[in-house]
Amino acid sequence: DAKISLALLLSFQGKEEQALALYLQILEESPYHSTALNNVVILAHKLQQYDQAIAFAEQMKELNEQDARAYRYLAAIYAEMENPAQVIAVGMAGLQIGPTDPNLNYLVGLVLCTAMSLDCCCLHH
Repeated sequence: DAKISLALLLSFQGKEEQALALYLQILEESPYHSTALNNVVILAHKLQQYDQAIAFAEQMKELNEQDARAYRYLAAIYAEMENPAQVIAVGMAGLQIGPTDPNLNYLVGLVLCTAMSLDCCCLHH
């Protein structure tokens, strides 16, 4: 699709806000366009537009509840927002779908270790 290609090009050129606007236009026309949904979550997160990133990640979950990517994105967003309870809640839900997902395991493990104490993390160095 030409609009997706253009949005990718804009993103690679460092024009993330323009790329995001184009992805949003694509989603207005086709609300469940999986590539546009995926990329809008990534760009909104990168631009620290957390509410928008969360809303579209939730839409990704609705589209495909068996895809761990939405949970991974949500956990990363909540980690950046310094919301450990949400990282754990979303991460644990995502691990039910993708128990070997390295990113979800890392984010949840990091939050749990930090919450308990740094001593539990010493085994991993």
